[in-house]
Amino acid sequence: MKEMLQEPGSVRIIDAADGLPLALHDLGGEGSPLLLLHGITANARSLDAVAEDLLDQFHVFALDFRGRGRSGSPSRGAAIPEHAADAAAAIHAIGSPVHLVGHSLGALVGLYLTGEQPELVDHLVLIDGAGDVPAANLEAIGPSLSRLEQEYATFEDYAATFRMAPHLQPWNSFVDAFLRLDARTLPGGAVRSRVEPGIIRDELLANSTLPTLRLSQEKIRRPTLILRAAAPVAEGLPPVFDRATCLQAHAVNPQSLLVELPHLHHYSIGLQPSALRRAALRSFLLPASQT
Repeated sequence: MKEMLQEPGSVRIIDAADGLPLALHDLGGEGSPLLLLHGITANARSLDAVAEDLLDQFHVFALDFRGRGRSGSPSRGAAIPEHAADAAAAIHAIGSPVHLVGHSLGALVGLYLTGEQPELVDHLVLIDGAGDVPAANLEAIGPSLSRLEQEYATFEDYAATFRMAPHLQPWNSFVDAFLRLDARTLPGGAVRSRVEPGIIRDELLANSTLPTLRLSQEKIRRPTLILRAAAPVAEGLPPVFDRATCLQAHAVNPQSLLVELPHLHHYSIGLQPSALRRAALRSFLLPASQT
């Protein structure tokens, strides 16, 4: 019988080191614990498609980063080490070690955390995020950043805008779950994203001044799967994570495997069903007898 994702209400609130409440979603399944970490403007439900690939073999959890989803909102954005501390708090709440699967910012957080606290992680999966992002490639995440500034009269107006966004097509239940967790109703009834634009600006600035993530790449001593979305988000733009960065991360980690997914872009790699992604994840995370 096919495993089903838990309803969004299955959420545990845990405390970050500074006392900020963090939302840890229990997405269901049985087996070893697996934690999903989402991208910079996303939330815990943005990787439901990935969760569904693995629910029949793992107990899947997903964390809302601070300022996203149902987690508390801080006064400023967090740098990667702060998000890594929050992820560590989630892992301690679940029970370590976990299989750690991150997308985009979540992948960079997972990379940093595994380098600093390897005892918390069994296997590491980096989905379209394996090291420093070339500045020219940041233009590809423009659609996600621009939506944070918008306010809509009703939830229906908000949803309609999402449904027309080319990078979110085709629409499905995974995209819908992400949207519903992202939406926040204001006191007057208008709707906007839960993610404050100022938080994201803070984080982009804070992370741009960090030492290179090459240091984290070189520390990793855990089996690591690097999944790269090789398609561009839009015509004329490069893929968000370039091949050279992924090859570098692969080269310095003798326990790593690099798999490129040619027909998926930075958003569809987490939001759309994919037989190739499912096969790569299961082949890496499961014994051969269970794939």
